[in-house]
Amino acid sequence: MNLNNLKNRCQTVKAPNIPQDTRGSSQSLDGLIEKLKSQEAEEAHCLRKARPLWMIAAAAFLLWFVLSLCLPSATIRPARLWFGGVLAAVYLVNAILIGRKLWQLTRIDYTESLRSFLDKAELRHRFMGPQAGWLAGLGLMVLGGVSGVYFHDAFLRRYVDPEHQALGIALYCLGYLLVCAAGFTFTYRNWKRDKAPLLAEIRKMKLELMTNDADASSEADT
Repeated sequence: MNLNNLKNRCQTVKAPNIPQDTRGSSQSLDGLIEKLKSQEAEEAHCLRKARPLWMIAAAAFLLWFVLSLCLPSATIRPARLWFGGVLAAVYLVNAILIGRKLWQLTRIDYTESLRSFLDKAELRHRFMGPQAGWLAGLGLMVLGGVSGVYFHDAFLRRYVDPEHQALGIALYCLGYLLVCAAGFTFTYRNWKRDKAPLLAEIRKMKLELMTNDADASSEADT
């Protein structure tokens, strides 16, 4: 092969074309990461504002619990003592969980491998995992039981006749369940507004990756 022929062949070599769908996927990924950063930064900001309030409430109920222990034994009412102690524990646990969530948000690596990033992002943006569900359910059961004992001791025994106290307990249970249902509804609405669209995009991106891998493996087989 002479030099002229080699020059002609070199001139005919072109750069590989980038598929339009690949470009679109890259732009979609960049847009998704920016949305995740914005949403998670906003979530961290809200948690930083809420955490001191939970800690103050925990300290206040813990102080009430300790002062109640210092009272003469004849004046201590066990229902009120348990109520203050459980409330202090609930607020303290929530403050700890908020701190743990903040720590997790600060350690998010937006530059790690795509599949690992999407898997972790999916876990962060789902509504409620099994661990969070069990913890919330257990906490509500304990809080409801202790609050019911306090309600019976502070109100029903004083102001309601014994034959009507069962109705008062039933009304308390109904009211507590309605409060829990309202809290769950508002929590779900907030999640649906803030995180559900991002979760849909994350799962769509994962599905596109699986489809691309399946296409690539079928092409390799052929």
